[in-house]
Amino acid sequence: MKQGLLEAWQQCLRAWLEADEAGLEALLASRPNVMWVGPDPGALWQGRAAILDGLRAAGTPPALSGAVPVHVDAYDGGTWGWMLYVGQVQALTLRVSSVWLREGDAWRLFALHADVAEQVPFPAQPGALLTGAHQTMGAWARRIETVTQVPLVYRSALAERLDTQAPFPYMVLIPPFEDALLRLPEQVVFEQDGILHILRRKGDWVEARAYRLAEVCALEMGLVLLQSWLTVVGPTLEGAWEMTSLAFNAATRPLLMPFVQRVRMMYQGAVSDAVAALPADLPEKFAHYVRESLLPGTSVVSWLWRPDITLTEALSSLWPFYRAERVNHLTLLTHAELILIWDQMAERAGEEEAYGGVWLYIPLRHVTDVALHEAADGSPSLVVTLCGKITVERRFTVNQRIELEALVRQIGAAVQAVAE
Repeated sequence: MKQGLLEAWQQCLRAWLEADEAGLEALLASRPNVMWVGPDPGALWQGRAAILDGLRAAGTPPALSGAVPVHVDAYDGGTWGWMLYVGQVQALTLRVSSVWLREGDAWRLFALHADVAEQVPFPAQPGALLTGAHQTMGAWARRIETVTQVPLVYRSALAERLDTQAPFPYMVLIPPFEDALLRLPEQVVFEQDGILHILRRKGDWVEARAYRLAEVCALEMGLVLLQSWLTVVGPTLEGAWEMTSLAFNAATRPLLMPFVQRVRMMYQGAVSDAVAALPADLPEKFAHYVRESLLPGTSVVSWLWRPDITLTEALSSLWPFYRAERVNHLTLLTHAELILIWDQMAERAGEEEAYGGVWLYIPLRHVTDVALHEAADGSPSLVVTLCGKITVERRFTVNQRIELEALVRQIGAAVQAVAE
């Protein structure tokens, strides 16, 4: 189903390259708040007329010419979809994320953000004049491959934790994040010897948090374009219970996935022989989410799908200030994990639309209780307690009670099997 999105993006890219104003105009959504953020300072335009005027004046970014795609992906959410594109040309990388709205039978561009990154050490020397490409680099997570690329403020904390006899670890710098409800500092993340280190910048000093991979109680990843996140939950090496969130652009998700996979591989164990077929009526988007979430060799033991209904209470999430009252969600039980997947909702023009996905990975070894609760309206809920600290609840419909009761029993049996 995402083929239509890919084709629409190809038309958009071609029109941009060829300065085809009529072609671009035909691809823009009809809503008045469509937005285009280009790679140069000041290239922020809202509204169809402003976008066309801005592109006409700016011309085609040089980095687009001859760019070879190195990563292209699309997600079809029905009414809304989104695209990620990374193109390479010599030492420049073009990165584009875009939101698309289905109008009639065609996809139309609702929002686009593009930047051009140069493969040079960053930050530049003090006092150096930064181009638009260099300025936008600070808004993206990026790989750190040597100590010399680590910002000076982290060097002391890093020296206390790095094993200098071992190869330099996989390390990523996460830029700060701020909106009306949440502020997160710049952070450096790396893993070494089974320990996940997160260094959080607090002005001119650094707060260090470290988790043993085997003791992480839950991981939550939300993919929502410029406001994506990864939250790590569990006890630190000092014994404090911490919930640490990292915010990132969905286009840089591949940089974060090695940390997610390392944690999940710690508790996979032997592969189960049990296999459960996924529901035939599962939307293609969620089927794609499932395929992305399962590690190689993992079998689905059981599942329960709840289509979109209206709730009277918000679903719980590890992401601060997250709130969603009307979502699709899927519960997957494997031999080692409980995986919860649901839509992230956005309110646009007075209407709520699903435009992203959220994954909550729960190791069965850290499930301390599982139960079925009943709301005042009779609808049943799956209630899971993690590490005796956090309770996660998922509401289902009244006519799913029998299926939910069976799932609760299966989860209980799987938790007991892992404990043995």
